[in-house]
Amino acid sequence: MMISDKHRFAYTGITKTATQSMYDVLARHYMGYRPAGYGHHDLRVPAHAQEYFRFAVVRNPYDRAVSMWWSTCKRDGDKYGFRAACPDPDNFGAFMRWVVETRPDSELTRTQADHLRAVPVNKTLRFESLADDFKTLPFYNGDPAEWPRINTTVENRGHWSRYMNADSVEMVNRWCPCDFDRFGYERIDWDDDGRVES
Repeated sequence: MMISDKHRFAYTGITKTATQSMYDVLARHYMGYRPAGYGHHDLRVPAHAQEYFRFAVVRNPYDRAVSMWWSTCKRDGDKYGFRAACPDPDNFGAFMRWVVETRPDSELTRTQADHLRAVPVNKTLRFESLADDFKTLPFYNGDPAEWPRINTTVENRGHWSRYMNADSVEMVNRWCPCDFDRFGYERIDWDDDGRVES
């Protein structure tokens, strides 16, 4: 959660949706701050900010799933314990099957729709077009001149589509059907001839 009293906004950060970049921009250019006692991805809104303009960023569920896997199983360390708990942490499809079947209790595995069920927002921006979508916010003042990219892993792992096959697509579709429905992302269907957009 980050708010600005001057610009009267409340930003809800959903895991794996450019939260670090957003915090950087809002703090640097819009007097954004995290209220005392509020966590990085806190879903509460301070009492005095209840009427502020609320927004969040959402991400293509396939891309978000790959990012979740990469940050929990492929980076050094095992901050969330996912690598140790997953039977085959180096296989994306197996990882997603483990997520779907065990539903580990973590903010990382919570769907985007679940995040926003607790905190209704006035607007959602898309991760894929964030630099342009940010310009549509009512408090936008021309900054930043160039959108920052912080904590990006795509240079190391490549595009999310590299990890899609019949099994991994099925698991992502089962993990977060509400995210496709609510935010308008297209599901991938997989037939014997390969990938088919539904």
